[in-house]
Amino acid sequence: MGLKDKLKNLSEMKELKQEAEKLQEIISEIECRDEAGKGAVEAVVNGEGKVIQIILNDKFFEETDREKQQKWITMAVNGAIEKSKKRVEKEMKKHGGLGKLGQLLK
Repeated sequence: MGLKDKLKNLSEMKELKQEAEKLQEIISEIECRDEAGKGAVEAVVNGEGKVIQIILNDKFFEETDREKQQKWITMAVNGAIEKSKKRVEKEMKKHGGLGKLGQLLK
């Protein structure tokens, strides 16, 4: 591999790094929300699938069945995670998937 090829590879690596950073920024700005128990519980999840916030509304505290409360929390969090995954997938397709980064991973 000559110097010219090495410089080309270096340039491609810089482009890959920029693409990855841009995609990471887009993903980090994603927030998805879902609710359960007719609004008793709301969950907010980011594009990385991490829970940002869980909101317990008055209806949650009016319910005395602990199992029902736990089910609502689980449903709201899982729903928000699913929405987040779909949104990340949509954004990746919108931005050309992984672009050159995807080719590198093949």
